[in-house]
Amino acid sequence: MTETLSPQPQQRGDALLSPTLAPLSTLSTLWLPLDETTGQWAAFAQEAITASALLATGTAFYGLAWETKALRHYNWACHECVRGCLRKQAHWLERAVQDLDCALDQWQQALSWLNLAGNDDQQQEPASLEAIRSLIRQTNEHQARRRALHRQVLGEYASVKQPVYPQQHKEELQP
Repeated sequence: MTETLSPQPQQRGDALLSPTLAPLSTLSTLWLPLDETTGQWAAFAQEAITASALLATGTAFYGLAWETKALRHYNWACHECVRGCLRKQAHWLERAVQDLDCALDQWQQALSWLNLAGNDDQQQEPASLEAIRSLIRQTNEHQARRRALHRQVLGEYASVKQPVYPQQHKEELQP
C-alpha cells in the first residue's frame, strides 16, 4: 500500500509518490511500497492455523496501517515545506514520528507472536515453519529500515521545530 494523493502519481525508483505533495528530492529511499509486504502477510494469514500466527498477522496489519499513516503525514509535511508553512510542517512531521513509533511497536509485537507461532506444536509442518522464518527475517530487516526512517524523520522534525518554536526552547532551558 503506497500513499498516493493525486490522480497522476510519479514513480521514483522504489516509491510511488504524488507530484503535487512531495518533491521527489525530499523523500527518502527508506519509504518503501508496502504492497509486497501486505501480500506476504495476507498469504500467511490464509495458512495460519494457530492463535499466535493469527495474532502475528493482525498485529502486522496494524504496523502496516501505522506506516501508511506515517507516509501520509510525511507527504503533508513536504507539502507544507513547499508552501513555506514551517509550523504546519513541524506539526505533520511530529505526527509522522508518532506514527512511526506506533509502527515500530506493532512490528515488534508481530515478531513476538511469530516467535510463539514458530514454537507452537500445531504449526510444526516444514512449510509453515519456513514461512514463519521468512517473515521473521523480513520483519527484522524492515525494522532496521523503520528505525533509520524514524531517526531521519525525527531529525527533520527537530530541525524544523527549532526555528518555529524558539521562545519555547528558551523557556525550557531556563530553570
